[in-house]
Order: sequence, then structure tokens, then C-alpha cells
Amino acid sequence: MNEQNNLASNNQSAQPVDPSQNIEERADHRITRTGASDVLVALSAFFIILLLIVVFIFQNMSPVQVSFLWMHGNLPLALAMLLSVISGALLMALAAGARVLQLRHAASRHRREEINHA
Repeated sequence: MNEQNNLASNNQSAQPVDPSQNIEERADHRITRTGASDVLVALSAFFIILLLIVVFIFQNMSPVQVSFLWMHGNLPLALAMLLSVISGALLMALAAGARVLQLRHAASRHRREEINHA
């Protein structure tokens, strides 16, 4: 009996949110994103990708013959693929860096021209 009275009193004390209430008045009840939550999401994604890479490496350990220019040798398949991916990423980084330098140079030249014309 006491439990029913407690439940009844709890139901009466709970006040529902009025949908006609202004959104600004309810804004303090929102959960905001933090830097720590962003880091947690990034770390989780990183570890999932790392786990997939490790599984890929262990599943592709058979040796393959690799030839590049004058060099010849045998490497595990996963290592050969990993080296090719890293090489491609370095080439992309070099191309992107060259483009950034080109844009910076053009921007500084444009600023100098604006100063000279002013």
C-alpha cells in the first residue's frame, strides 16, 4: 500500500515539459559536445581501424616477389601493400604541400599588390 502511495505522489510531483514553452527557455537542458567526447570518438575510430589493419596483416603473411627498378626481393604481401600505401600517401602529401606553398605565394603577392595600389 505504501508503494502505491509513493508512486502516486511521485507521479503528481513530476511536471511535464510544456511544448509551447520557448526553445530558449529549454536550451539549458541540452547536452553539449565537448573536446573530450570528440577525442574519445577519434580514438575509438583509430583503434577500430588499427585492429582491422592488424587482422589484414596476419591474414596476408604469404611471401610475394617484389621488383622495383633494379631491386628485387621477397616480402610478405601485407608488408608490400603497406609500403605501397605509405609511398602513395607521401606522394599525396608532397603534392598537397606544393599546392599550399603555391597558394601562399599567390596570396602574399596579392596582398603586396593591394598595399601598393592603396
